[in-house]
Amino acid sequence: PLDDLRTFEEEIQLGLSYRRDAFLAFGEIKGIADQAVYADERPGGSEATLERGEMWLLFNQVLYGHFSLQIGRQHFLDPHLWWWDADLDAVRFYYAHALWRLYVGIAEELGPVATNRDFIDPNDEKVRRWLGHVGLTLSEQLHLGGFFLAQRDRSDAPAVRQTVEGVREDSSDANLLWAGLRATGVFAESPYGRLGYRADIALVTGDETLAEFEQETSGYHRVTGTQQRKVRGWAANADVTWTLPLPGDPTLTLAYAYGSGDNRLDDTTDHTFRQTGLQDQDEEFRDYGVVLRPELSNLRIATLMFGLPVSDDSRLTLGYHRFRQVDAAPFLR
Repeated sequence: PLDDLRTFEEEIQLGLSYRRDAFLAFGEIKGIADQAVYADERPGGSEATLERGEMWLLFNQVLYGHFSLQIGRQHFLDPHLWWWDADLDAVRFYYAHALWRLYVGIAEELGPVATNRDFIDPNDEKVRRWLGHVGLTLSEQLHLGGFFLAQRDRSDAPAVRQTVEGVREDSSDANLLWAGLRATGVFAESPYGRLGYRADIALVTGDETLAEFEQETSGYHRVTGTQQRKVRGWAANADVTWTLPLPGDPTLTLAYAYGSGDNRLDDTTDHTFRQTGLQDQDEEFRDYGVVLRPELSNLRIATLMFGLPVSDDSRLTLGYHRFRQVDAAPFLR
């Protein structure tokens, strides 16, 4: 087809670190080059930019040795990439104990991330986030975790008939709260292998103001209407992984995920679940597929995956996903 497009991305990272006793400093710069090539004779395009990566100061073992403090642009990571996997400008406190540990942080973008934009992404501008995680190890068979994210968008909602640049379009201003629980562990170990599990449940609640746009002139959009609504959604995710007693530990995984939909479109409450927006989108083999890459929103997803070691440093994963919308809708988040 004439609209076939191939994109290529190259990235170089430069990181510097300094350590002295319980103090650690780290800084990172990324160089990124993108190239687009069309299948027909249309000329493609290329763009190169520098991005600020992680840049932080870490003070370990403060306040009687149990706490740590991290300041600067830092990486927030959920090992399963379901809640967050993102660099944020933040202040974060850690606490570590023999059986449990936690962190809490406050984050807000302080400036543009890349040199090719002189403004903060409209989806993140004046958005303040409070987020945290607590983990408790009861036994090898049971690890419990709790997550929360409170988001407040303090940007001004656009007025009807206002004209904005397309690159600065912000169609949603939302004050939302996510909270959830996770359980992971091992059902059994035997000569037949290891059977592990993971289960997540999450809720989202809050208020949202939506803005509708139409293209006015080249590069500019005009606001045609706004709508206020409540957000009330929930989601669950569960999987079981069998690690076979074979060289390289091949795995077989069965999983099911559900994100609520909304079948009452005529009211002022959106019951569709949406993820935090900080979850991993691109880098890893995603739980919900690498082709469609959907957000767990208004979806039922059944998954079968087989992981096979290829070498000491590489692994082949084959996945089958069956997607079904909870309520019929013309789009996916």
